[in-house]
Amino acid sequence: MGFFIFWTLELYMWVIILRALFSWFRPPRYNRTYYQLERILVKWTEPVLGPIRRFLPSSFGVDLSPVVAVILISLLQRVFFGL
Repeated sequence: MGFFIFWTLELYMWVIILRALFSWFRPPRYNRTYYQLERILVKWTEPVLGPIRRFLPSSFGVDLSPVVAVILISLLQRVFFGL
C-alpha cells in the first residue's frame, strides 16, 4: 500500500511540474490538443494549487504555488517513506 501511495504522490508531483511548464510555453497558433491537455492538468492540480495560491503572495507576477506544492509533496514522501 505504501508503494502505491508513494508513486501516486510522485506522479502527481510530475503533473504539477507539467502544468507549470505548460504555463510557460504556448503554441504559436490555436492547438486544440494542447488546450485540452492543459485544461485536464488544471482540473487535476487546481484543488492543491488553489489553496496554496490563496496563502502565498504573488511575487512580481510569478505564481510560486507549483514550487511550494512540489516541495510539500517531496517532504510528505520523505517523512512517511523515509527517503
